[in-house]
Amino acid sequence: MELKEFVKETLLQIITGVKEAQEALVQYGAVINPAYIKEGAEKSTPIDNKMRVVQDVLFEVALASSSGEATKSGIGVMLASIGGGVNKSIDEKSTFTTGITFSVPISRHRW
Repeated sequence: MELKEFVKETLLQIITGVKEAQEALVQYGAVINPAYIKEGAEKSTPIDNKMRVVQDVLFEVALASSSGEATKSGIGVMLASIGGGVNKSIDEKSTFTTGITFSVPISRHRW
């Protein structure tokens, strides 16, 4: 995958994820990525005629691309797993891992 395709797909996934979160969290009074953020000692945004605190949620995501005989080619998000042991199948494949870091500002009526 070319860099421009990677950047495009990464940003599209982030934006669609933010949009879906905005729609899902309306019932909880949350505002994801508010249109106006006042900078200062504490970031804030107006909600219901009151200034509410804005908190950035930081995401650090590892992305892996692999190809080989036993795997399908492609890029996917790597999730950490916790367990007592590790099972590993050995085959001929190549794996490339990269990471992205981004934040999404969030506020709500009450914290």
